[in-house]
Amino acid sequence: MFRREFIKAGAGATALIATPAFVPVPALGSHDTLTEFALSDPEIDPYGADHNPSFVGSYDDADDREAFEAWLEDDTDTGRIVREYDHLDQTAFTLSWSEAGVSQLWGGLEHRSGGLDDLTYLEFADANAILDHPEPIEPDDLVSESAFSLETGWLERQLLALELGQLDAEPDIDGLAFDDDAPESTLREARRLVGAGDGVLEDTNRGDGVTVIVIDTGIEDRSIYEDENGDRRIQPESTDFTSAGDPTVDENGIDTVSDADGHGDWVSACILADNDDDRYSGFAPEADLVTAKALDEDGGAVADIVAGVDLAIDVDADVICMSLGSPQWSEALADALEDAWDAGAFTVVASGNDRVGTTFTAHPASAEHGLPVNATNVPESGDRDDTQIANFGNVGPHPGTQDFSSGASEGAGPELAAPGMQIEIDPVGTLTGTSMAAPMVAGAAAVLAGEGHDNEAIHDRLLESAYPVEHFGVTESEYGLLDLEAALEGREHDDDQADVRSDSARTRDDFNEALSVSRGRLILRLF
Repeated sequence: MFRREFIKAGAGATALIATPAFVPVPALGSHDTLTEFALSDPEIDPYGADHNPSFVGSYDDADDREAFEAWLEDDTDTGRIVREYDHLDQTAFTLSWSEAGVSQLWGGLEHRSGGLDDLTYLEFADANAILDHPEPIEPDDLVSESAFSLETGWLERQLLALELGQLDAEPDIDGLAFDDDAPESTLREARRLVGAGDGVLEDTNRGDGVTVIVIDTGIEDRSIYEDENGDRRIQPESTDFTSAGDPTVDENGIDTVSDADGHGDWVSACILADNDDDRYSGFAPEADLVTAKALDEDGGAVADIVAGVDLAIDVDADVICMSLGSPQWSEALADALEDAWDAGAFTVVASGNDRVGTTFTAHPASAEHGLPVNATNVPESGDRDDTQIANFGNVGPHPGTQDFSSGASEGAGPELAAPGMQIEIDPVGTLTGTSMAAPMVAGAAAVLAGEGHDNEAIHDRLLESAYPVEHFGVTESEYGLLDLEAALEGREHDDDQADVRSDSARTRDDFNEALSVSRGRLILRLF
């Protein structure tokens, strides 16, 4: 089984789309082609002088693709292709709402008929929504225990009380990491905590022959991304999908994927920096990097992120790192990750930084073919038994009812945890978030790929060798803490994560499971 035994199942993956899934869209008629997300009226990337919405459509084969493109050209006035994907059965296009089959009636009521729904060769049309930019958590923004408060409404609290059998239930925060629990740590100290110390990495090939793709805000041209001969390891296929024409490094130079934000640069350095100061060297400093710049200062569109996944397949990437996310499900992105998995890529995704708000694992961490990662501190003791889950990290089990996934995300939760609080990488900086934890796991995956393991073996080794920590609930990290040394050896620990949980961690699991049920019931009761 690929994942989710549990459900039989910010920086980084913050809550990125503002549209609440529990707001219904009044409508007459039905629509099978436009996804629930597309019809939820998210912020969709507009095209052309008329600012028509854009979508990502899926089809079965080349004939269906040609038929769809012919329909756009011959039977619509506004339809056109805006991006082709060479390795996915998808295409991005723009089309007016009326020609898509959605019209507004008096009083704001929608009527849905015809348009895309008449096209039997189109599997679905998903929103090319704009995702907010993942903001790292600055040191001054780290919260204390006293500032931790879960955002719940009155009705949700009543349902939660019924589920738990107690009034005014709150999660037990004993064992979560807050500001005082997260001293600034070097990347080396973070690596040591997860079985990737200098001695362990010296005995591996350190990513030689491995290709990693980072779908993020770009990268800076630094010496830490050069090999021993001074040649750049940032590959010429690296592309800026946020600019017209998708310029590449090969065409326009390394500044094409420059990172004005620093987020993607940090993520890339965590995985494969080769620093003269070993305190700041990454997991796989001999790996090649392909940068897919799909986010800028203002965010990024689903079509651009999907383009990054398509590029990963094109360059035969071994590992994909996605420190991004959304509280809403994208069918286009979930399908793209499945295609990437089938092509041999192993994808790691940040779980989200919004535990007190949206709470549950963000998307695409909630998709079947992306391994979701939560963040931890690096305890001052350096003892992994003292490690604590970051207070902000999104958890499971996802109720599957509030994200337009039609239940596909149900039960999803973080499967691994890795350091993501106050991690320093010179010269990139010190950042906090599940965005910082995801590249720790991606770096470990790159090392395993360099040792000859395919994506299935990487997946199994990472989960089966995870180190159980008493402070972790299984809803916070189902398998435990990343342990690269054990994964390299194919060694399993004696206990499972569920077996070693403290009373507080068990209580949080009960709370998170009850909250998932109550939120699912809340949606059903309201609508």
